[in-house]
Amino acid sequence: MTPRHRPGRAGTLLVLGADMLRASAFACWARMGLRIVLADGYSPGRYEDLADEFWPVDVRDETARLDEIRALAARCDGIVTLSDRSQRTAALVADERGLPGSGVAAAEASRCKTRQRALAQGQGLPVPRWSAVRSADDLHAYFADSADGHRPSVFKPADSGGSTAVHQVSTLADAAAKWPEIRRFSPSGAGIVEEMIDGPEVSAEASVADGAVSVLSVTRKETGGPTGFIEISHEVARDQPDARDSGAAAAVQHVARLLQVRTGIMHAEFKLSDGGWVLIEAAIRPAGGLIADITDRARGINLYECLARLALGEKPRQAPTDRGAPRYARVRFLVGEGPVRRLVAPAEVLRHFHDIKVVHQLARPGQRLRASAGNWGRGGYALGWGDGRERLDTELRGAVGLLARQGSA
Repeated sequence: MTPRHRPGRAGTLLVLGADMLRASAFACWARMGLRIVLADGYSPGRYEDLADEFWPVDVRDETARLDEIRALAARCDGIVTLSDRSQRTAALVADERGLPGSGVAAAEASRCKTRQRALAQGQGLPVPRWSAVRSADDLHAYFADSADGHRPSVFKPADSGGSTAVHQVSTLADAAAKWPEIRRFSPSGAGIVEEMIDGPEVSAEASVADGAVSVLSVTRKETGGPTGFIEISHEVARDQPDARDSGAAAAVQHVARLLQVRTGIMHAEFKLSDGGWVLIEAAIRPAGGLIADITDRARGINLYECLARLALGEKPRQAPTDRGAPRYARVRFLVGEGPVRRLVAPAEVLRHFHDIKVVHQLARPGQRLRASAGNWGRGGYALGWGDGRERLDTELRGAVGLLARQGSA
């Protein structure tokens, strides 16, 4: 790859959409000496005070103000997004500028789960049995051939992110009851229903440079909450047989190839089942939910640095071989319901635990937490690292519980 900015100059990075829990991206880019131009007129966490320039421009794929974005891009050396809803916009403008990017075809596939399924099915990559849903008739057809009318399945919008409006359904009646919500949270008004796959859920983070794929890390995931699919916990281990496993590398490379990813950071989610690595979905942006933060802590790999270097036409740095890193890094989120009465000082929680390093209350006093339809409704989190997996898990559960009790007291 050839750097697109002048040697000796750090470069200017255009960020189109940031989404939630991305502050460490801006801290990383500041350490790299980059000038950050942020355009975001939609995301709830826009980080205006962390960028050198902020422009309240709509950058969502469906409604992007392309002329304004192109004017910003004309004076930038690289273009990235941290938001699901701006993947196509970022790819399109990067292509027009002749800058490294995922490519429009990859970005469009990343925005549409049904397109991903069709591509995977056509090229032999394992996926659940699925059906696109654009009307109630599609649900009737999907459940029609089940022996007793029951088929444990997952029903969700075809083109939203953040575990939004993802539901388990078993019958046609279950699915029909959820269809209005699925449609409401889908920009295109479409859904996808697919068979439930048993087995642990993981995500793989990979760098792709001119089509060459390198698996950087694997994250173990735990889901739950009112829908059963809200992301409750993420764990990254220092030593990763999953990341070295030939099946993992083959699955990730297969996904990058079928999506036609050119350059960028790819986040791919899988179920590990008897059928191997079964693709759930993939996106051309770094993982959310603080996965980048715990990957950096346990693996010494900063996904945001890799993203910026790729966007600027540089090679990502090799991961350090220092074995002094903690064996595990993990984040656990507060998911619940009820009134929030006070803001909890982090020290009130942290002083009780050894391995917990960060506590953050997302919900504010006067707010009432309700059953959430997605990850954006979580009330806070605790993040920590250490060498004892069970102790870390126990402390995280305790810290999140204490945060919930203190905040509602």
